[in-house]
Amino acid sequence: MCKKYILGEPLEPLFFIKLHILKILYLDPPYYGTEKYYQAQIAQEDHGRLCRVLKNLKGKFILSYNDCGFVRELYKDFAIDGIERNHSLTLRYVDGDRRYSEVVIRNF
Repeated sequence: MCKKYILGEPLEPLFFIKLHILKILYLDPPYYGTEKYYQAQIAQEDHGRLCRVLKNLKGKFILSYNDCGFVRELYKDFAIDGIERNHSLTLRYVDGDRRYSEVVIRNF
């Protein structure tokens, strides 16, 4: 979330006005604890705001995040599946076989 906006629109209206067009909303926010790597100014409370919006969402969503205790606790009321993938940044280096843990969170 970039200063309370996604795609240049306020966070809440984006979900509640435009969701009727979508069957499932996919979200890939900046990962918790990696905020310094993004140009967008994002704070810890923005992760909480996103969760609160999703708890009130009428439609279905899928959300990907890094796998950490903060995220698992924040989204504990939803279905959470742990996955592993190749870390795209490590593919540039000799140890490119390193794996990265993520979670896929959904409300269905």
